[in-house]
Amino acid sequence: MAVRNPRELHDLNQYKPGMVLGGRWSIMKLLDEGCFGRVYQVSDLRKPGNFAALKIESINMDGGSAIKLEKAALSQIHKRGYKSHVPLLYRTSKRRNICYMIVTLLGENLKRIKDKYFRRGYSLRTWSRIAIQCLFSIKVVHDAGFVHRDIKACNFMLGAAIDPKRARMVHILDFGLARPGRKEAKIKEGRSAMLLHRCTMELSRYERSTTTPGRDYGDYQGRKDDIWSFLYLLIDIYAGLPWARIENDNTLAIMKQNIRDEDLLIKMPPELLPIPKHLRALEYYSRPDYLLVFKCLDKIMKRCNVSWDGKIKDHLSPSDYLQKAAILADYPAYCEPESFFEEDPVGINEGPGKKTTSSTTSIEGSDDSIQGRKKGEVSQDCSVSFREGSNNNTNKKVLHNRTSKISKQQRKKGNPSKRPAGTPGKDTSREDLSKEYTKDDSARLRHWKRKRRAPHRRIPRLPPRRRK
Repeated sequence: MAVRNPRELHDLNQYKPGMVLGGRWSIMKLLDEGCFGRVYQVSDLRKPGNFAALKIESINMDGGSAIKLEKAALSQIHKRGYKSHVPLLYRTSKRRNICYMIVTLLGENLKRIKDKYFRRGYSLRTWSRIAIQCLFSIKVVHDAGFVHRDIKACNFMLGAAIDPKRARMVHILDFGLARPGRKEAKIKEGRSAMLLHRCTMELSRYERSTTTPGRDYGDYQGRKDDIWSFLYLLIDIYAGLPWARIENDNTLAIMKQNIRDEDLLIKMPPELLPIPKHLRALEYYSRPDYLLVFKCLDKIMKRCNVSWDGKIKDHLSPSDYLQKAAILADYPAYCEPESFFEEDPVGINEGPGKKTTSSTTSIEGSDDSIQGRKKGEVSQDCSVSFREGSNNNTNKKVLHNRTSKISKQQRKKGNPSKRPAGTPGKDTSREDLSKEYTKDDSARLRHWKRKRRAPHRRIPRLPPRRRK
């Protein structure tokens, strides 16, 4: 039972069986309770016999509610049509201090099924079928532009036993830590660029350590880290992780960094050895080779002589034929898995390149015009420089210090010969102008002079007070 503060507990206790939400959904019974809220089973009053799951979270909980983030992820995934392996979002709202959402009703998660039916780990036949479906679900999330960041056995669930279309299908859920992996952003030229958001990484026994080969962007988690967590999930539900009993985070991180691939997969099928080798060669922006991972799992499934649509366990619905026919007709990617894993809707495989173009500057009317100079470049004789993206206040201060050395006599309009080299004026002979100043520097000098010519208001000084 999660430890809750009194305000959060008071908010959650307001939702009880018999309560109707939105004039349509009636709360039936409590299904589960975790650290972040409660899950109830609800029935549809408009369509009797239809059931869904209600997830409620209090805004007074530590860290706040993540329902808003889950809503954004689920809406984006199903934006262009229904996607299998991801629950549907029926309703979401905020009522007083409670945020809730109503989604597809699912069954038991992989961890609970393992503890209940496979205490020594899943059999290889069952494990291979579950592994391929988990890979399908992760690929669906990545294609929608999201990085899940919380891949573990608790967040993968089979469909409800009463639903023949989903009873044998593995679903991915809990998008509270998910972050968008891409974003349509408009830049100055009017074009749209795809940008990857860097996601902070939270260390757990299912996630890759923060220092992996090829990581150039610090402690950020991308698509390849979801595949790392997926690989750890497969090891955990089949043979157990090598660091399962280690509680110290520092020791856990060191072990993850130094463990060899052969030691990591010592109890696993040998077909998985190419996966960690491929993941170590990837960078933050690199696209994982989903087809490579699928082929490794497909070899294991063919060696076991099983099909992906077989029964997981006898505790599911007895209508086996309906379940098999429904899942086969539901998602066409199962019929052609190789083409599905080769698709790349995101279209990002490398980081954004740096702009190397430089602006050309020249002095009009000068015989010795300067061309090809970068913006803000000044020769050694002049100490004034304006760099692109630097602070304007600093530039003004440097310019003021430079021009303040010029005496008042040299700044007179009628005596251009005494004007220092490099200072623009009204004289027609521009041959004496210094080549150190760029066009922007000259404009800033003229602006400074106009401010200088403005009459200043003198503030009279008050006589000091005499002490009594």
